[in-house]
Amino acid sequence: MNSGVSLSDSYPLSEEYHKAAYLLLWVLIIAITAWNSEGWLQPDEHARVLEPAHFIAYGYASLPWELTVEAPMVSWLLGVMVSPLLMVTKYFHMDGLSEAALARFIVGMIASSRFIALWDIMRRLSLKSSRRFFYLMVMMVGVYGPLFLVRTSQETFAGTALIWAFYWALRIEYDGFTNARAFGFAVLLAFVASARPQVGIAAACLGFWMLWRQGPKIILPAVLALLIGLLPLAIVDYQATGMPFRPAINYYHYALGDENGGRVWGTSPWWYYIQQYFEAWYPPLSPLLLIPLAAGLMAVPSLATVVVPFTIAHFVLGHKETRYFSPMIPFLQLCMFKGIEIWEMRSPLVARVTSAAKFWRRTLKFVACLTLVAGLLPLNSSPWMYEEIGRHVRAGTIVNFTYIGNTMTGFSQFYAKVPTVPAYKQISWNDVEQGRETPSGWLAFYALDPEDFRIIEKKCGTEGYHRFPDWYIDALALMPRSPARRRVNPIVYCSKPLRFNSAN
Repeated sequence: MNSGVSLSDSYPLSEEYHKAAYLLLWVLIIAITAWNSEGWLQPDEHARVLEPAHFIAYGYASLPWELTVEAPMVSWLLGVMVSPLLMVTKYFHMDGLSEAALARFIVGMIASSRFIALWDIMRRLSLKSSRRFFYLMVMMVGVYGPLFLVRTSQETFAGTALIWAFYWALRIEYDGFTNARAFGFAVLLAFVASARPQVGIAAACLGFWMLWRQGPKIILPAVLALLIGLLPLAIVDYQATGMPFRPAINYYHYALGDENGGRVWGTSPWWYYIQQYFEAWYPPLSPLLLIPLAAGLMAVPSLATVVVPFTIAHFVLGHKETRYFSPMIPFLQLCMFKGIEIWEMRSPLVARVTSAAKFWRRTLKFVACLTLVAGLLPLNSSPWMYEEIGRHVRAGTIVNFTYIGNTMTGFSQFYAKVPTVPAYKQISWNDVEQGRETPSGWLAFYALDPEDFRIIEKKCGTEGYHRFPDWYIDALALMPRSPARRRVNPIVYCSKPLRFNSAN
């Protein structure tokens, strides 16, 4: 039985033409996602990298609390790396929206280099050559696909470097040991740990696996490479905090200490990521895919070395977020593909289902549709609000305003482009739910429900300050369960105080 997939008869044009066409299409997808997707502004996605870079380039920024000199938990390293880009955008007088979109696009293209490594990794793991194209396409668009790639987050940088480190590990394993390969492998591991200490757990385990496989000969070049690879982090941390690796040490202490017992950010049950898997990992096929996932992990020890310790550590951590697990997605996908092929060998029924090219085409379309729904509907309009505030501040229209939203969210100078933070009061959603009265004047809302916005707009007797068309608000109002619904972030001027309650 032919369980492979081939499309050679379907394409009359040259293979080179199709490669170029797919590449251009992917660049377009990354560009659109960089400009118009969820995750524009989140404290851990944006402020930890772009805000420090903005501070270096412009001399001011809304720096996150994790960068405080007293107790830093995030290094300035990635901010230093991205800052030259913002120096260029500053020279061309680009606004914050365009700057962020360009930065996200470039990060997305850098992160997309992982697919070059993954293609070779699939070959070395003996995945069927006739299916590698489909596997690669599923990895590109599946499980939030480009949404994670364009985020200027620590996870994106660390995850991409970890894939390339795995690529070099397999090159050493299959093509033979050389000092150059060992050196490149260890430098990448150092960067993984530098970019995101949590992902350093997987990097360390992959390093120990290589030591076990290659023996003492890898120690000298690897140790030398690790020292050189960690040198930029040590220098940046020393300049910023007075002590090398201080943020990483503080971060591990904070995370392993249950993050202050959940008093700051809250904790999640140990099964949090299991629930995330069923909701985000190709629903409703997620339960069935547990079988090939398990089979792939058992069949490929190198993948299990990366995935299993990382998974256990994150089940133990008190505070959990979906993005924390994003560096593991490509490795879990590789396990899934390997497990599917093992499953086919053991089950004639499965082999019959997966033997047709039509099955894989339909699977790819299904995965792409999931990504489209996840990516384009939850439009986070925060930057438009900040840009609007900045425009009014620069014009002298706004002297102060009241910011209503999450207590951990602050004012972003990145988008507003004002060196001095304007005076503003902050009211949390807890205060809103308890009926606290807002002062009159300018009000900035974070993650407001469209129907609430309509009520506020009517009570204030004003409109036109929200920077998105009415049809967009109307469309969101039609999706009661969509995560996009609480993504409206407008600013309005209200001549009288407002009192909120659970109904509005």
